[in-house]
Formats: sequence, structure tokens, C-alpha cells
Amino acid sequence: FVKQQGWKEFRKAELQLLHSILEDDDSRCIVSCGGGIVELPQAVSILAQQRYVVWLRMDEDDVVVPSDSFVRVDRAYRVRMYRYIIRTHHSEFLSIVSRVTEGVAANTGPDGKPAYGEPVERVYGRRRDKFAEASSYEIHLPRRPAAVDLLPGHVASCRSMAVSLLQAWLKRVDLLGNDGRPPLPGKYSTFTCLTLPSYEVVKGRDADLDGTSAVEVRLDLLKDPADSVRQLQYASIAAGELPIIATLRSASEGGKFDEPDERYWDLIQQVSRSCCVSYVDIEISRCSESFFPAPVPGVGYLASEHFLRPPTGGRLEVCRAFDEVLQPWWSAVGKVVFTASTESDANLVSAVQAEKLRQIAKPSIGLCMGPCGTISRVTNPFWTPVRHPAMKAAAPGQLSLKELRTMREALHIGTTAAEKHKKKFFVLGSPVAKSPSPALHNHIFKTLGLPHEYSRLDTSSLDDVLSLMAQDDFGGASITIPLKEKVFHAVSGGAHGRISELALSARAVNTIVKHDDGSLSFHNTDTLALAESIRTKAALASTCLVVGTGGAARGACAAAELLGMEKIFVWGRDSTKAAKLAQDFVNGQVRSIHIISMVVVSVPDVTVGCAHAT
Repeated sequence: FVKQQGWKEFRKAELQLLHSILEDDDSRCIVSCGGGIVELPQAVSILAQQRYVVWLRMDEDDVVVPSDSFVRVDRAYRVRMYRYIIRTHHSEFLSIVSRVTEGVAANTGPDGKPAYGEPVERVYGRRRDKFAEASSYEIHLPRRPAAVDLLPGHVASCRSMAVSLLQAWLKRVDLLGNDGRPPLPGKYSTFTCLTLPSYEVVKGRDADLDGTSAVEVRLDLLKDPADSVRQLQYASIAAGELPIIATLRSASEGGKFDEPDERYWDLIQQVSRSCCVSYVDIEISRCSESFFPAPVPGVGYLASEHFLRPPTGGRLEVCRAFDEVLQPWWSAVGKVVFTASTESDANLVSAVQAEKLRQIAKPSIGLCMGPCGTISRVTNPFWTPVRHPAMKAAAPGQLSLKELRTMREALHIGTTAAEKHKKKFFVLGSPVAKSPSPALHNHIFKTLGLPHEYSRLDTSSLDDVLSLMAQDDFGGASITIPLKEKVFHAVSGGAHGRISELALSARAVNTIVKHDDGSLSFHNTDTLALAESIRTKAALASTCLVVGTGGAARGACAAAELLGMEKIFVWGRDSTKAAKLAQDFVNGQVRSIHIISMVVVSVPDVTVGCAHAT
């Protein structure tokens, strides 16, 4: 196209295609745009108006690579996502993904890509600011290794990081509230402070973060704060699905960052654009008419002020400090920290915090540093910072999660009426002797400091299930073979409680939840889990074979249907049950098959096994 009509016509066609995608109201997908999309001002304007635009960014020193050897792996280095559509059944948004992956040849680009006709340095220099203007978020790819023989592994690392961060980001976007902010945890929640100088050595999720509500990454303690975005990405591996709070604490407020306001806001803006950040700590003392946070869609801001001294100004000073962090329109959470010289200082901060909570419907963190401030950490009702057991404390007097819970339990703080009473949970079905659920759930109960008990009950009787549901100490249950369909039919009339849409779709129940008011609700989490697995590993699948005819098979059919599969086949040893299952999916997408040769002739994109091995 470029050879015959030139770059100018190519850019016009590219812009027209972008227009057509955005005008399609049914488009719920990821669109991968080449870096040249920003050559036309109209395209930059269109992208800048979109809510979710990601710049997949290489290190600037890697954009133009002098080594001829690098050209051989250039195509693999590009994180290609053309035609990569992720169907999102509960998200109504379009994400535009742009990336910097410039060619490195003088006359012909790698794999036949047309040359730019000018030095690559000039091309990138012209586009860099436009990439920033057109995007709201960034993913920084790992830096290129110096040794050429390490490039293939580096290519795989880039691809893996880009895909995993995009998937995690999509999940966070799905959880945003009506106000466009990430969700906040409940009362007496905590966040664990990470204080390492680098997170590149992180290989997997950190089990020491179990039981906390979020993770704070102290950017001022990094070896190189300028590399904050990339370090946050590595830290997100340890955090798993926990939200990340990015904090750049100034030296004047107890941290290590000692640079001017201009540099502070430059770094704050960079980390706000990171795909892995949910909340960013903003020091209210840094805010002015000249320096002010430019909010990024989907990111919440925590306004904070730290005093390295006691509240010598008394109640008036503490009230003023809380007002300063709670009143800004962009502030989702306020944080006020003093240094206590006596327990009276800590009690004063806690008392003013409680008063402001009644006046302003906005959560706040109020505590005091130092040994005399410990009680304020125990009584603080929201997002108490805790020390990671393997890292140094982020502040004087900071407790570990275990220490904090022990003190709260001793003082009966933060335990609801429902949590005080022991509840019994079960996995119900037959056989369940080898179910790992009790070990998993009991570990979680212990980690969270809850008195509940999860056990097995081997039964095929619906009466046993109904009897347990009626008991006062019943907390909930996991339902497995052969009870999923039986329980659904027993509760489908609504007399026992609310039935979720997914359970109605699958006509099977695998989870019973008992709420604090004593009411019950019935769910099918098989559908969500299978849909997520298929979407992650086979995003482009259009046909699915479900092997089995029981409750799990119904969940699999509902998942495939949820993902918009064009054809869903069912095969089971009992052809009558397979036919009945297909009939229950009234829109006609599911049809029963029981002749194995039909599967061989038309190989499905995805096969889900839901049958017993015996």
C-alpha cells in the first residue's frame, strides 16, 4: 500500500479505520495501533478523547538500536496484538492500545515493513510527545539486554509482561465505581508497606501479603525513583490482585525524596499513568496553583500530610490538617499523621478524625508515629499502614499485620457481631474426601483472624443440604457433584433466597452464601471461573466442546455462551442427558452431540472437561 500510494494515503486510510471502529457501538475490544497513528493531528485528538488509552512504551535508549543483530529479532520484539479481541461480557468500554515499536532499517524495515524515509531518531523525537498526549496510561517494557544472545528471552519477557499487565488492568477497570474511582476497602482495613530499593527480583505473588487490603510501594525508597513506573510493575507481581498505592514521600514529611516541586509532580504524573496503580498519595503541602495533580481516569488520590512533631497547636491544628486533606474535590481519602510525644497526642488525633468522619462522608487515615502513637494505629478505622514481616518499617512505630490484629482482638476493636460468632461452612457432595477446600478456607479464616470452620460433608441428599441451610450457625457452602442441579431446582422458586443470573443461566448452583441479616443467596462461580480461563488462554475461540452433562457442564455451557461462542457442543455418555442440557439453553447455541466422529470432523477451538474419570 505504501509503495503504491505513499505514507500520506496510508495515514488517511488508517484514520478512517479508527473512525469506523469508534463509531461501532458494539465494539468491546482492544485495538492495537501502530506508532504512526499519531502522525495525523486528527488521530491524536480522537485518541486523547478516549477514556482508556495505553502507551506500550520501550525505554528511549532501546527505540533506536544501532546493532544489526537486533534487526533479526525486531519482529518478535514487537508485542503484536493485531486481531486480539477480548470479549468483555460486563464492560462497556473500548480500549485503544498504542505502542512505540519503531523499525531500525535505513531503506527497508524488518519483515518488509516500509522504511520511514528519514532517520528513526527524528521519527521518534517527533512522535514522543504525541504518544503522551494521546494516551492516559503507560506500560514500560523491560530494558533491552546488552548481549545479543539474550534478546530472544527478552522478547518473551516483554510479551509476557505486556499481556499480564493489560489483563490485570482490564480487571481493575471493570471494578471502577460510578465515580470512575477504584473501590475502597471496608472498616478496619490495612495496607502493607513495601520498602525495598528494587523489585526486579520478584518472581511471584508474596504470601506475606495475605490478609491485607492493599499494598503501598514507597517510591522514595527506590534506588532510582526515576524508574518508578517499571518498579511498580515488578511490585505488582508480588501484589497479585491487591490494589497498589504509589507513594513518593518527601524528606520534610519523613521520607527520602528531597527534590523540587517540579520534579515531584513530574514523577507523580508518571506513576499516575501506570497501568498497575489504583491509588496515588499526594502530599497536600506540595499542592499550589502552579503545581496541581492532573487526574488520570480510574486512579484514586489519597491526600496526605505528615508532621514530624507532636500536634503542638492542639485541637485547632489537627482539625485544620484534616480539613486540608478531606476537602479537595480530587481527594478520595485523607491522611493525617503526627508524631506523638504522649498518648494524649494520639488520642487527640483519633478524636478529631472521628469527628470529621461524622461531618464529611469521606474515609480518612489518622494516626501518630512513635511508641506513644501505637494506640492510634490500633483504633484507626480505615487503611492502617502495616509493616511487611521481611522488610524494614516505613515509619516509626509501625506494626506488622499480626501485631495489629493481636492488639485489636485484645481490645475488641474491628470485630463485627457476625465475625464474633463462629460459623460453619461446608463442601457438600459425594465424593468429597479429597477436596482441598477445607484446607484452603481454614487457612484463610486463620489468616484473617476469624473463628469460623470449614469442613466436608459427604452426601448426595438434598434434605441434608436444606437441613444445614436452616441452622443458625450455617455460614455458607460449596456445592459439588451430584447436588448442583438438585439444589438449583429446590431453590429456583425463590422461597429460600435470591438466585444469581449466572446460576439461572446455568440452571445449577455451586455456592450458597449466608448474609449478615440471615438471608441466603445462590450462585454459580463455575461460569465466571471458566469464562475467565477461556478468555485468558483462548481469546479468539468461537467453538467449544463441553464433555459432560452434570452441573459443572452446565456452568461451562453458560461460560461459553457468555463469551459469545458461535457454536457450543455437548458430549456425554448419557445422550439423553446431553440432549436435555442442550434444550435448557433456549437461544439455540448449544446442541447435543454424542458421535465422536463429529468432533473429529469439526475440531472445536476449546474443550472443557466436566466428566468423572471413573
